[in-house]
This record gives sequence, structure tokens and C-alpha cells, in this order.
Amino acid sequence: MAVERLFDSPDGGVFGRSAGKIGFYGLTAPIVKQTLTTALVAGNSVGAMVTSLIEINAALAALGLVTTA
Repeated sequence: MAVERLFDSPDGGVFGRSAGKIGFYGLTAPIVKQTLTTALVAGNSVGAMVTSLIEINAALAALGLVTTA
């Protein structure tokens, strides 16, 4: 399959809009934007960062964008 470039700008690109939804990998229903409960701020402990990464990984896995082993 040929590669199709969606954006050819050094500034990047935008998918969707603030109230919109985006579908991934041919899923029939668009995906609602996830809200993470853990916020990282300056001075967070390593434990807080690990908790945030676990939450991000779980959100991506729920969308089917990553798999966990």
C-alpha cells in the first residue's frame, strides 16, 4: 500500500476539532477523548510519574493503540 502524507508542514497538523471524535484502525465507532485523572507537575515523585505512565498506558490500550505484554 502506498504511503499518503496527511501533513507536509514543519508546524505539524491537527486531527479533528475540540468537540470532535477521531476513529482509529478502522473501528466503527469514533473514540471519545480520554481524561486522565493523574496530573504531572514539577516536583512530582517517581511514584507519581510511574502512576501517570501506567494510566496513560491503560488509556492507550483501551483505545487499541498499544498492546501490553
